[in-house]
Amino acid sequence: MAYNRCVDGVSVWPQSLRRYFVTIHLRDVDGNGQPLLLGNSVFQALKYMPRLTTLTVRATSPSLPSDFVDLLAELTSLSVLELHQTRLDAPRQLRGPVMLSALHSLVIRTSGFFAICRPPDLDVQMEQANIQSFLAAVSGQLCALTVSGDLISASFAAISWPKLTSFSITEHPPVQQMHLHQLVGRMPLLDTLHVLFTADLANNRLPPFSLTEAEGDLAYMDQLTTVSISNVAFSDPVFCHLPPMLLQLHLIALGDVFDAQVPRHRRNRFRHSNTWEARMNSTEAQQFLRGLGTFSQLSILSIALSSQGPGELIASIAAVAPQLRDLAIHCLPHDNNPLVLIDFEGRAQAIFAELRLFHGLESITWGLQYITHEAHPGPPSHAAYRHFREVPGLQWVTYIFGGYFDTIPSAPLVFSWERGMLLHPEPPRIINTIRSASPIMM
Repeated sequence: MAYNRCVDGVSVWPQSLRRYFVTIHLRDVDGNGQPLLLGNSVFQALKYMPRLTTLTVRATSPSLPSDFVDLLAELTSLSVLELHQTRLDAPRQLRGPVMLSALHSLVIRTSGFFAICRPPDLDVQMEQANIQSFLAAVSGQLCALTVSGDLISASFAAISWPKLTSFSITEHPPVQQMHLHQLVGRMPLLDTLHVLFTADLANNRLPPFSLTEAEGDLAYMDQLTTVSISNVAFSDPVFCHLPPMLLQLHLIALGDVFDAQVPRHRRNRFRHSNTWEARMNSTEAQQFLRGLGTFSQLSILSIALSSQGPGELIASIAAVAPQLRDLAIHCLPHDNNPLVLIDFEGRAQAIFAELRLFHGLESITWGLQYITHEAHPGPPSHAAYRHFREVPGLQWVTYIFGGYFDTIPSAPLVFSWERGMLLHPEPPRIINTIRSASPIMM
């Protein structure tokens, strides 16, 4: 793997090394936000990389050369192409004959390292037309596609995807309302679907979003094995058509606070308005899960809750998915006790009994979202130790501490323990002073 760097004004790799490169990441901004030179010479150097299989471009300025598609045609071994945040509205950009015989995975997203950033003078219609042309040209060979909803036009529904098995639509929903059958109705082999919508704060498009029509044809969902859905209304018909043989289900709530076009004071207002994410409290989640029926094969489940703790939710999950192996519950710190899922005092003690209801639970993950991840209480080793002592079959305990306004690579913080820690003395309870640990009201 290699990145472009600027050394003494030069950001092109030595010719003697190029033939060995397999993965290349091109950026016009480094990890510290400092600009990097991403000129045409960098792209032309790709021609001399016969082993190149993966190319990722992250660019905030018009950095793609006009002959980018022709350049790609010379990369005969390229199988994975990712374009992040790159402006694609130049006339006829990404158009013309596309010869990428090895390409099987494509990512085109509006998000980058730090934010969603769209230039104010962007020609949205031209960009969508360019992307539509490129997608139509490669659709017959792709097995995996990830694309931002902002980049999809209504004509996407006319493209056929005979080999596609994995489809992810990310960031904001399409500007023009598109139902699920318009997005995936021409993907006959689809088994993995990720609908990862976030609020579009800049344009006041807020969740919950609609995904399907009550009378829409949802027969294509029967073959799905993995489903992720974010910020879609829990009354949406899509949930009633989840296949009973589902293996993985992720009910999540992604945020859009990184949108650089939204002033900080507006983000703060949305933070207190209960409108930028679709989350359920524990009681609502129990009722929702009961309405889904039983998933006898479900092995992985993630669910996002509001500021309440899980309550009796885990018992309801055990009834719906008794074969679960991996459970992740993401919630906001409790109104009165931000350590309720760390110290497990009072009612929370019953959580361990509920975890024992599963036939073979191996991993539990607790995700706590603060205003900033710096409010976290430190690695709760004592909590992990108690999990292993109380739940005999458990092999892994993970805590994830995140923050709504974190834009640094070190966030979120992830702490994991495995069952072998029981071979050592029980660790003491050590809790850092929690700064700004008040819950974020959604």
